[in-house]
Amino acid sequence: MAEEDTSFKIFFNAKDGEEEHTRFTLRGGNEVCEARQGGQSGVTGVRRLPTKLDWKNCRLFVQFLKLFYDATKRFSASLFVTSNCFFDEVYSIETFITHLITSKDPLMCNMAKRMKIKFDKYWGEPEDEEEDVINPLLYVAVALDPQLKLRWVKFAVTESKGKVAGERMEKNVTGIFEEVV
Repeated sequence: MAEEDTSFKIFFNAKDGEEEHTRFTLRGGNEVCEARQGGQSGVTGVRRLPTKLDWKNCRLFVQFLKLFYDATKRFSASLFVTSNCFFDEVYSIETFITHLITSKDPLMCNMAKRMKIKFDKYWGEPEDEEEDVINPLLYVAVALDPQLKLRWVKFAVTESKGKVAGERMEKNVTGIFEEVV
């Protein structure tokens, strides 16, 4: 970064070959890895150049966030209907988060655990067994897609939430089809 952007070294007050290893410390005593910009309350310390570990973590975060970026782009498309695509995206995100929870990297594992809690708040199991978190008509759109069908809904829900949830979702979608007919 220093070779590409001259203001990079100026921001960190670094000279050529200098590598500062001081970390910022919040009032609670927790270490923070990112450099602060002047004026933030509660942060003390000296700016430091990012280390190799910082850049490695940055690459991991970019990989993780790209999944959400791609899903958002597909959901936001205005030239084609996306209701049948939502389920695939949500299932892919959930699978990726679950995979990261088993990661050997403690930073990614902890981040994935926090993301799973938030994910489950919106897409997870409902508190009431009789209601669904997601509008069941979105599952109907997936079941009507000739490439996916109801079998895919049941399989994916079973894989992520268990056999009982998969069978319940299949029953709910089938019930909606029967109501329409």
